[in-house]
Amino acid sequence: MCSSDLAACAPRLVAPPSPPPPESALRLRPPSGLQCLETLSQRGALYEIVADRASAGGCQLTNGVSLTRSSVALDKPVTLSCPLAVALADFESRVVQPAAQKHFRRDLVQINHFGAYDCRNIRGTRRLSEHARGQALDIAGFELDGGIRISIKEHWSNAGPRSRFLQEVAKGACEVFNVVLTPRSDSEHHDHFHVDIGPRPHCGA
Repeated sequence: MCSSDLAACAPRLVAPPSPPPPESALRLRPPSGLQCLETLSQRGALYEIVADRASAGGCQLTNGVSLTRSSVALDKPVTLSCPLAVALADFESRVVQPAAQKHFRRDLVQINHFGAYDCRNIRGTRRLSEHARGQALDIAGFELDGGIRISIKEHWSNAGPRSRFLQEVAKGACEVFNVVLTPRSDSEHHDHFHVDIGPRPHCGA
């Protein structure tokens, strides 16, 4: 009986579950290592693990994958860090798919890109690009179900649903990636979105 031992009858104090981290915290701390590969597989991605790479100039790829499909197909395989691949899959599902449904009532079926890992500096500087770490991807356009093709070079500035779609996708990308550069940023990005998970946040949408 509880009357004989009040301590035993006292309610147990259970700490409430920790609230989920805000989106910005998730964005700045993507998963890495084996956890990242498991997360990427859960997104339905198709990939092969690639060996770590390093150069005397400071270029380095760790936790890298050769990705042929994230949540949708890619127009060609791309080598990038696993955390960036996870961010890409999240971008597709959280940003691009809803925008495709909103503007065209179609599904996103393919991402077209200009590449990711590339051992080089930021153009005009001596600072390594996030491409040199496999943490940046250049997106050229999107393809939707039914043969709808949307090109950043051709449709960013044109009036119509393709332009509105791209403007919305660019803004949404800033909620997933740390850096987003678009044709609005400078002439170097007239034909693509540069997205990366580097340490210096910037939204050029």
